[in-house]
Amino acid sequence: MKNITRTLGALALFAIVTPTHGIDGRIEINQAKMLAGGVTPGDFPGLPVSIGQPGSYVLTSNLDLSVDPNSPNLAAIHINADGVSLDLNGFEIRGTTTCTGVGATLVCTPTGMGYGIFVQGNGARVHGGSIRGIGGVGIYESNLGLGEYWELAVSQCGAGGIDVNGTVRAAHVDHNQGVGILTDWAGSVLDSYSSGNLLRGISTSAAVVRGNIASENGGIGIESFSSSVIDCISAFNGGVELWLSGCSWGGNTLSGCGGPCVTSAGSVQVGANNCAGVACP
Repeated sequence: MKNITRTLGALALFAIVTPTHGIDGRIEINQAKMLAGGVTPGDFPGLPVSIGQPGSYVLTSNLDLSVDPNSPNLAAIHINADGVSLDLNGFEIRGTTTCTGVGATLVCTPTGMGYGIFVQGNGARVHGGSIRGIGGVGIYESNLGLGEYWELAVSQCGAGGIDVNGTVRAAHVDHNQGVGILTDWAGSVLDSYSSGNLLRGISTSAAVVRGNIASENGGIGIESFSSSVIDCISAFNGGVELWLSGCSWGGNTLSGCGGPCVTSAGSVQVGANNCAGVACP
């Protein structure tokens, strides 16, 4: 179980496509448009691509951030309108940061205050691609936007992987210099995989946490406050595998525990949980 792996399906990376017409009426974002600006009114040339109007947007090429030497401190895409849907369409937002090591030994360089996708609008929907090598956080939601984020791969970012207040589903988040998946309030983390990150694998508050895997992170595997934690696997993390406060939990499997497998203050088992081959206390 030490080397738990899960893949999301092949992503069509590295292709550069710049068609002149929209896809099903959606507004296109690609490398050429990032450099030219004008995706929406007020979007200036270069980084970030500013989405200032609601609607449906789609990537039609990778975004290579190395064109701007200050990219570790900039956002690639800034969503500052409500009701934005962004389909990454199998492409990648690619920065210049690289990471070596795993878990507690992970080191990333260069780091900065940048973001792959910075969300200030409410109800964002982002899916279907990858974000790699960002100087700061891969995906960050700055307010109680309650967005939805699914089928995403986020890796080798200089801070956290995904830090939002909404729902994260079917995400593969690994080797980021921070928390893998963090939902600050009223979010859910479903069917996702968080591995090899410097700090905690998954951290939630007032959430539904179901069907996830956390492995080989430097800190706690899964940390949850006032949440429902069901059918998860946590293994070979640097801290306690499952840290709970005021939660309900059941169907979880914990292994490779360096000490106690679980801390469960004020929590209630709603189903059997397995701690290193025996029933959890």
